[in-house]
Amino acid sequence: LSVFSTTGAAGQVSVNGNLMAVALADKGVAIVDISDPSNPLILSTWNAQQGSVVGVGFASQTILWVAQTFRGVGAIDLTDPTAPKALGSVNYGNNYGDVVISGDYLYEAAFNSGIRAVIISKPKKPETASQIKTGYGYGVSIQGDVLLVSSGQFGLREFDLANPAIPAPVRVFESPGFCSSSTLLADGERVMASKNGGLWVLSTS
Repeated sequence: LSVFSTTGAAGQVSVNGNLMAVALADKGVAIVDISDPSNPLILSTWNAQQGSVVGVGFASQTILWVAQTFRGVGAIDLTDPTAPKALGSVNYGNNYGDVVISGDYLYEAAFNSGIRAVIISKPKKPETASQIKTGYGYGVSIQGDVLLVSSGQFGLREFDLANPAIPAPVRVFESPGFCSSSTLLADGERVMASKNGGLWVLSTS
């Protein structure tokens, strides 16, 4: 329908209603009005004070969570989407990746730290719930109580979120190449993208 230019390298995208957030690495986050999909309008850009924004996820129409390299996970107030304001954050000391949000929890692919679960019920004071080593965490996807973590050469790892604070390992799908991303289909099948290995549809039966 349309194409629009950004000031930085576009990464993870999150949509809520007529708003879209685009991670722009060292250029921050673009907040885009997509009420007319044929004519997207950049309303504002929130610039990271340090590091690069690599993950974004809406918790609501007015609260956006961002993951930054060497800064951690933080909330942005979009009550006025033309003037984003930083709220609270929880800081870490290493690299970050995609984020997904389910209820009061944010799950982050934390590169060589695996995955992190963060309690986000209080945007001004997020807290780390748990950290689980997975080898590597490059991408995350979620549906119901199933969390998938793309772990590069370590394959695709599945976790159960019956206890959302502590994801429980369920199974590992071996990857024919480098597992870079994944998603869950409506019928429960898992889809894995593998560099040099193509696209795989996986069944648990």
